[in-house]
Amino acid sequence: MEGELPFGISRPPQVSQTKAALCVVDDHLAKSDVMVETWWSGEGITLRIDGKDGRQQVDLSWSEWEAARLCVEAVTSD
Repeated sequence: MEGELPFGISRPPQVSQTKAALCVVDDHLAKSDVMVETWWSGEGITLRIDGKDGRQQVDLSWSEWEAARLCVEAVTSD
């Protein structure tokens, strides 16, 4: 894009460097799609689960993700 931007556009488009991963779960409880996407800012993730109860979504900063991971380890360790 060269030259002047159209009226009302304050800056040129930016290309995203985000990533996403999808995993399909089909166990004895139900079938669901689990997807994780990194944020545009790089400061966290969005966890999305599409299952029998509809869509559930949670946004987590990297610090919140680490805290959740530590809590899971704490409750699952012997």
